[in-house]
Amino acid sequence: MLLTPCSLFYKTSLSLLDYTDSRAITERAGGKLDTMVIEDKKRTAHRAVVTRVLEGDGRASRAARRSAFENAGLGEPLRTLIDKIARQPTRVTDEDIAAVLASGESEDQIFELVVCAAIGAATRQYESALHALEEALIGTKGSEHASEHPQ
Repeated sequence: MLLTPCSLFYKTSLSLLDYTDSRAITERAGGKLDTMVIEDKKRTAHRAVVTRVLEGDGRASRAARRSAFENAGLGEPLRTLIDKIARQPTRVTDEDIAAVLASGESEDQIFELVVCAAIGAATRQYESALHALEEALIGTKGSEHASEHPQ
């Protein structure tokens, strides 16, 4: 796939690599980036990336990007491709991409939607991990996973 200068990610991918200096992240942090702990910087960076891919300019519509991010509400053959990206990315085939191209989506649109699907899946995993860690730290589910009567 070729990236054109108008693509959503073409303009931003390099600056996102150095996220601690990103203007969007600094703005999101209210200018307090220098005093933030590293975990807060990571969460702020993550929110900035999600906001950028979902709400920024792009070839794919914002609604389509949101649907890909959430892995919901897409028609065929796009639904099959996005579901594979979100659940089993190693099973994506050239035929999956060709079917979406044949349905009228451009390469730029497909690229953007695939990135949104991947970020959405990663976001769900990240949030689940943070929730599990929080539960483990406060012990709300301890009795379900460990003996209540340790020996």
